[in-house]
Amino acid sequence: MCQTYKYAVELKHLFNEISDEYNRLYLEIGKCDLKQQDLLHKIESSSFNAAQGYKLAKELKELREKRREVKNDFAIIEMIKKDFVNRYNQQLSKVLDSVMQKNSKLDQLTADKVYINRVNDKGDIVKSSSKRLLNMQKEVKRQARSVNQVNHDLTD
Repeated sequence: MCQTYKYAVELKHLFNEISDEYNRLYLEIGKCDLKQQDLLHKIESSSFNAAQGYKLAKELKELREKRREVKNDFAIIEMIKKDFVNRYNQQLSKVLDSVMQKNSKLDQLTADKVYINRVNDKGDIVKSSSKRLLNMQKEVKRQARSVNQVNHDLTD
């Protein structure tokens, strides 16, 4: 398989990895949101002293910091996925399918191909798409026979 095809396959793999990372980050944001809701309900429904309140506030702050970090990463990958991957993924799939079909046809042609030499062991052209070459070869042979005939006549 040609190197260019390998690059296209790697690009397709990269598109898939970007989509997987997008999904992972989206899920992580959702989990943070659910944990935050759990924590807020815990604060709402329970009584606590100052030390417990501090721990709850600290836990909420750490959760919000984690969510912000994930959300920043998500904003970047969302832009890449939306503006690049979604736009070109289908086209890349079509190109890969076409290349696979073309490569399959070429493999078949190569496997079934029988090569016929264009010049035989005597140095004569036996196959050529150039009629001019074939005609020149006939003319050279004719002239060589004439020269041989003249030489033969002179020696007799």
